[in-house]
Parts: sequence; C-alpha cells; structure tokens
Amino acid sequence: MTQERERAIDIAHAAVGSDNALRDLLRLLVEENRQFFFYVHDRAGVFTYLSSSVEAITGRTPAQWMRHYTAYLTDNPINQEVASNTERTLATGDGKPSYLVEVVHADGRPILLEVFEQPIRRADRIDGICGLAHDITERARAQADRDALRAELEHARRLEALGNLASAVAHDFNNSLAVISLAAQGLMGSVALMPVAAEQVKEISATAAQA
Repeated sequence: MTQERERAIDIAHAAVGSDNALRDLLRLLVEENRQFFFYVHDRAGVFTYLSSSVEAITGRTPAQWMRHYTAYLTDNPINQEVASNTERTLATGDGKPSYLVEVVHADGRPILLEVFEQPIRRADRIDGICGLAHDITERARAQADRDALRAELEHARRLEALGNLASAVAHDFNNSLAVISLAAQGLMGSVALMPVAAEQVKEISATAAQA
C-alpha cells in the first residue's frame, strides 16, 4: 500500500506542478484528511488507487472501490454529466474545474461529493485521471434547510399580506354598506316615494343591514 500511496502522490504531483510544498500538501490530503479522498482511475474508468479516507466518507474500503467509477453512482440526475465530463477529460485533457457527483454510502444513504480532476499525462498521451473528492453532504443539507426555511418565511409573509388586504377590503366594504344603508334610510324619510320605489329602497336598506 505504501508504494501505491507514493505512486498516487507522484501522479498528483506531476499533474499539478513541481513545488515541494505542494507535494507535502498532497501527501497530507492523501494520507490524513477525512473530508477528502484522493483517487486515480485508468482510461477504462477503473479505479487503481483510493486514499484510505474514502472508507470514512463512503463506508467502503479502497479495495471495495476498485471497480468502474460508475459502480456506486446513484440515480440522481446530477450524475448524468459524470460520464461526459470524464470522457472529455480523457479525450482532450480538458475538463470542468469541479463538478458534483452523488454516490451511495455502504449503509444506503446518498453522499454528495464535489470532485476536482486532472488528466494523467505520460509523454504524448493521457493515461487516466487523478482526482480529489470533497464530501459536501452536510453542507448541501444545511443549505437545503436554509432554503426551505427561507421559503416558509416568504410564504408566511405572503399569507400575512393577503390577510391584511382582505381585512382592508372588508373594512372598506363595510363602510360602503353603511353609507348605502344611511342613504336608503334618508331617502325613505325625505320624500314621499311611489309604492314600488319605496319597496325597493326598503330592500336595499335590509340587504345592507344583513351583509
């Protein structure tokens, strides 16, 4: 395993530069970090190396991961671009700076990863891909909770605004009815009305009083 680890560090080192401080950082990421794991897969998409931290994140040992990179992908739509991103990197040496991948944990729950990848170049060809995966499951869940809370607050504000509007409309409506009722009473008392007109005025007054 030590030789494989050193080879993984050499691959990452070659992919990103020659600075010795950077090599030490890569060693730390490969060997110690429990929020990231480092991986290498060949042109066929089969993993040839994963750092030990992959077990803490996914519940599966590096040996269990020595399969095609699609083996533990979920059916989340975000995974639809994984294959195209990988094929593009292998074909051209170019790829997206980072993208999201969802894999299934050994206990069945989904794990959301943000992955950063670089092609492995040897001479004039690309032999595979090395990458760093960051577990952002909790961060994404916290963001989803914040978004849900924001949506609930916005919904509550809209309901409050509708309630205030309904109250204002009802108040204006009651004021209008009061005016109509007073006008009808005044009309009945001010002049002698024909029987039909008097009956209509009474109906208007009664209806306003009942509303």
